Amino acid sequence: MRYEVYFLYYANYGSVDLNVYKTGEEVYLADSVDEVLNEIEEDWDFDDSFLIDPDIDDLLDTGRRIILIKDENNNIVYPSMDFNDYEDGKILVSFNIGTEVYDNHYKYIDEHPEDCPNNDCPKISDKCANETLDKFVEYLNNLFGNIVSDIKVFYDKKLVDYQKGQTIKNVKDLEEIHVHMVLNKKLSAELLNAKFLEMEEFHFVAIYPEYSEPCVRNCYIKQEYDNGEYDTGYFTDGGGSIYCNRVLEYIPEYLEVKKLLHIDDGIEV
Repeated sequence: MRYEVYFLYYANYGSVDLNVYKTGEEVYLADSVDEVLNEIEEDWDFDDSFLIDPDIDDLLDTGRRIILIKDENNNIVYPSMDFNDYEDGKILVSFNIGTEVYDNHYKYIDEHPEDCPNNDCPKISDKCANETLDKFVEYLNNLFGNIVSDIKVFYDKKLVDYQKGQTIKNVKDLEEIHVHMVLNKKLSAELLNAKFLEMEEFHFVAIYPEYSEPCVRNCYIKQEYDNGEYDTGYFTDGGGSIYCNRVLEYIPEYLEVKKLLHIDDGIEV
């Protein structure tokens, strides 16, 4: 069977700002994903010259790690999709679905001009926002099942509980609607990334915790997903410390929500 293995390659220097991150993929022919993993482990050395800047002399180390593995049918077969393989503990995952809401809103107006002749229609805005939100949350619940313990929604500078069909009222800014999902398993960044790639019906930005090297240990990843593909972020070529850090200016309320919900993910900011 043919497997595609996606790697994150990295070079760590004395200064974090100099670190290099690149993504790439290789094809393996094997009878099973376990055989692929064993082959990679046995032959872990690789040509790292493309990561090294000869003009910088404080190189600490280079390496690579597996992002995910797909089989010949394009199914993600690694990392493990069994949540029981992961440690108990609460983590916060946040999404900006504003682009999705905005696009669906104006698609509706284009298709039903009689409902909104002046493009100023609060009831239609709320209707489209709630319909998009409900569809997104339903998909999340189907992906993560009973490990979802809470969902909050942030819009127009207020945080509210998610309530199907009636979460958003009198929305003013369609492009800044954020979903905050609490999971009761400390899922790896690779697993979360793989699950979000399954969400081919949506365009969103996700923020979630990262616990392992080569990222600066204990930080947060920002990654944009565009209907099942990467747009920009940590898991794209060149993604590095700019997408994996402790300064969350891109969604300022993330840390506030984390504190409000008493979530201790072990990451100090």
